[in-house]
Amino acid sequence: MNDTPPPIEIRDACVSFRGKTVLDEIDCEFRPRSATAVIGSSGSGKTTLLRTIARMNDGMDGFRFRGKLFVQGSEIYGNGTDVCRLRGKVGMVFQKPCVFPKSVLENAVFGLKHHQPERKKEFPELAERFLREAFLWDEVKDRLHQPAAVLSQGQQQRLAIARALAVGPEIFLMDEPTASLDPKSTQAIEELVRSLKQKHCVVLATHNLGQARRLCEEVLFVCEGRIRESGPASRVFDNPLDEETRAYLSQ
Repeated sequence: MNDTPPPIEIRDACVSFRGKTVLDEIDCEFRPRSATAVIGSSGSGKTTLLRTIARMNDGMDGFRFRGKLFVQGSEIYGNGTDVCRLRGKVGMVFQKPCVFPKSVLENAVFGLKHHQPERKKEFPELAERFLREAFLWDEVKDRLHQPAAVLSQGQQQRLAIARALAVGPEIFLMDEPTASLDPKSTQAIEELVRSLKQKHCVVLATHNLGQARRLCEEVLFVCEGRIRESGPASRVFDNPLDEETRAYLSQ
């Protein structure tokens, strides 16, 4: 019997802003070493769900969370939660690449400076390790001291993933990570997701249903702030049970 808690477990959760409910009756969990696609129309609540898991809504005006949300068995909205430590467990990748106005190398080790400053002498070696894991090393090894902003969008997105990898998260939340990328960069990110899910729990919010089919074992369909359907990707895509899911997939 396996008593290990799921990487993410959400029970009867509700998210609201200034009294307006954005997510309601959210009840789901995400498995280790797999990728789950969160699909749904714009405004359905996909991004809010990911941001809630990473506790990135806390500073927003009128934000309120009700329910239970566990990361690796620990309730993250309970009293005494160390949000900085949580961010070390949960990496988030945004639709628009997020790099700091620093060099490629400094971006790659940015998290390490805060979480493991005692390893400063190892930073160059560690930067190479995580840039390789992000399939970026060969493209930037001669540009490590150049500003990260000179990289292409696809390279910046992979640099952001390398930066997240460096602090050792077990969970990756990805919010439309290829939406603004060209086909070549999209292919590189998809290959990276395939690699990440071998060791991590990956949650991928995407409008690209083909991408969800290619990359994900599980699917969660969100409509107007509620989970209307979830299950194995093959079943949801080929034989959806919910009428709203069928309508969305047939668009």
